[in-house]
Amino acid sequence: MDQQLKKGEDYTGVTVVYLRHDGRGNYVLNKRSNQTRDEHGTWDSGGGGLELNDTVENTLRKEIKEEYCTDVLGSQFLGFRDIHRIYEGKPTHWIALDFKVLVNREKVKNGEPHKFDEVGWFKLGEFPQPMHSQFPILLEKYKEKILEDYRLSLPKKRMASGVIIHNIKGEILVLKTAYKDHWEIPGGVIEENESPRQAAEREVLEEIGLSIRITGCLVTHYRAARGDQNENIMFVFDGGVINDISQIKIDGKEISEARFVSFSEAVSLVGERIASRLPTCERALKEKKSLYLESIDTIEPSFIS
Repeated sequence: MDQQLKKGEDYTGVTVVYLRHDGRGNYVLNKRSNQTRDEHGTWDSGGGGLELNDTVENTLRKEIKEEYCTDVLGSQFLGFRDIHRIYEGKPTHWIALDFKVLVNREKVKNGEPHKFDEVGWFKLGEFPQPMHSQFPILLEKYKEKILEDYRLSLPKKRMASGVIIHNIKGEILVLKTAYKDHWEIPGGVIEENESPRQAAEREVLEEIGLSIRITGCLVTHYRAARGDQNENIMFVFDGGVINDISQIKIDGKEISEARFVSFSEAVSLVGERIASRLPTCERALKEKKSLYLESIDTIEPSFIS
């Protein structure tokens, strides 16, 4: 009888390797038991050999279902590795097809306890030791693609800047926009790679044609998510004093009107979110300080410091 050939020893083996994650920067690893092929007690990402007449995609889905009792929600091919190792004194050769795989964290469990002593979730940079000898190589080879996953998992907060421009009577500038049914103070959303101060100066120039120099931050206002509104951080800056409203240039399209009003009148004109921080802006101007607000369960600030 012909001696059975061994995959990876007598001919090149192909394995499908997967780094599983939950889309929030957490990765599931397994601790290899003494029933596995080698490197017992080490932490690894997971994988399975590609069998004759099977497909890579089916192998990926089948192995994850068997080992972790869950389905593949999405996958990204990272690349391949040409692996030459010594196993039991013999040279071996494997081609690893490496994938990053999205799974449902709530459904993951140890489907093969005879192979894995433990299955656990870990954040990037907090992986347990000792690792399987190939795992650090995988991480190094695909670190940029893995870091991209981590960056996308970071919490995202919407940010915007507003500006208090006032006259010598202490009145502040409010603007009537063509697309809202209430008035606004100058300002808008902070763009990518733009600082809050830069955004404030840019918005004032775009909206009313004034090139200003921000002199300080009056209020930083954190607002928790509420209804269909995402959580956000709003910065309100001191835009200085102007005495002649004719300096203001509006295009009549986005901004239809500009006027100076008292703080109390502004509260009645602007939307409720801006209105909730205007009294603190007035206080900050008078006291020449910067204040911090939080609105957690209500529109009105629940914390002022």
